Amino acid sequence: MTSAVAGTTRILGATVRDLVFPRGCAGCDMPDEVLCPRCLELFGRDWSYPLPGTLAGCGFGAATYAGPVRDAILLWKDHGDEECDGVFGDILAALAADHVGRWLGDGQGQSVSRLLVVAAPSTPKSVRSRGRRQMDPLVGAVARRLSGDMTVRRLGIDVVAAPILAARDVRRKSVEASSVRQRAARLANRLVLRDLERFVPELSGNAGEVDSREDRAGRPTGDGGATVAVLVDDIVTTGATMRACTDVLTAAGIPVVTALSLAYAPPPDA
Repeated sequence: MTSAVAGTTRILGATVRDLVFPRGCAGCDMPDEVLCPRCLELFGRDWSYPLPGTLAGCGFGAATYAGPVRDAILLWKDHGDEECDGVFGDILAALAADHVGRWLGDGQGQSVSRLLVVAAPSTPKSVRSRGRRQMDPLVGAVARRLSGDMTVRRLGIDVVAAPILAARDVRRKSVEASSVRQRAARLANRLVLRDLERFVPELSGNAGEVDSREDRAGRPTGDGGATVAVLVDDIVTTGATMRACTDVLTAAGIPVVTALSLAYAPPPDA
């Protein structure tokens, strides 16, 4: 089946579904809403959490991972509610404009020529189960929003949606690590860099090297500026995944500005 036929089939299926089962809000099931105003408002919490190794020193989540927020994300992520792509993309794009745009405008963007928007990768098994890479539309929304940002345009920064991180399937679970740092190190061993020659040609020789040589981080690109990255994901719990992705990109010579997510699960005492 070609992608065009598959796309048409999905649209027809969604139309029939909506006729038989009119959609409700992904968070609270309010009729005829993708995400109702009340649930959308919950995505304005703007959590920050420490994220060692990033240039900003922290990551940001748009909402608390609980209640309608949790329900909406799981319906979209694990049950194929693709109509949420648009609204979730807008949420992450606004978060990016607030924090990445501000960081660049505070003088940090003078040495940057390229900004990569990179999703924390799903395993091949998860992609097969869901039938798609659910973060791709959101990554595109973030890249488009940042490309149109006045500061980014003034500085001449090229913003690119870059799927350069991939995750390997693991056949059996290793013993649980006792700290976020240990878990991040274990996760980093499952991550691989790909297509660097396409998105960061001057660093493509590092694709097979994941080490801690910090002197490469932020190395100027061929046009005189540095390539940096912004990580995006749907949910952040311990932060270990974001930390692992940060470590891998930084080791390859691509510093990470910050990480953005739809939701953050704060510790109980937060």
